[in-house]
Amino acid sequence: MITLPQSAVQEFQAVTSGFTAEYGRTVSGVVNVSTKTGGNDLHGDTFYQIRHPRLGLADPFEARVLENLQQFGGSAGGPLRKDKAFWFFALERQASVSPRYVEFLSLAFADRERGAEACDYYMSSEGAFDSTNDAWAVTPRFAYQFAGDGKVMARYNFSNAVARNAVSIGDPTRPRTTSALSSNGAERDSVHFLTTQLTSWLACSPRMP
Repeated sequence: MITLPQSAVQEFQAVTSGFTAEYGRTVSGVVNVSTKTGGNDLHGDTFYQIRHPRLGLADPFEARVLENLQQFGGSAGGPLRKDKAFWFFALERQASVSPRYVEFLSLAFADRERGAEACDYYMSSEGAFDSTNDAWAVTPRFAYQFAGDGKVMARYNFSNAVARNAVSIGDPTRPRTTSALSSNGAERDSVHFLTTQLTSWLACSPRMP
């Protein structure tokens, strides 16, 4: 799956059934995304979003989402040569930290004298830790318009994500878990994807008698 910066999205289309052969063989739906391109005028945009636990409201059960999430990025595009060559670049960054705590509630009612070693072992596994979900997404694009109606496009997509201690996430409003930190780990993925497209029009002239 390719991750695109949201500033790079021009439009998207959800096709649930009846799609043509260009989308390949699949029994599920297809989401088709068109990316932005540069133009004769220099243009761009930026954005910043934050979800801080102190800024959120509690639900009817007085529970709060403790995740600290930040997303920011932007895009820019313009001409390399007026009416001929254009460039576009988009970037997005996500940084997420959620506090978690390992706690074995049954230890409070355990008889330590009947299993002191086991009780001490589980108690040593209790404690606080952070669960993260950090990601980058970059999309540069180049387009060239030939004389007439032909054009060529090249787009590169790169995304990288690292989520530490994210195996046992659970309910975001309930940071306590019974899964020890040793059962967690780091989830990583990195995607490089290059797309090129050539568009040309063929016209037939009628033969004169």
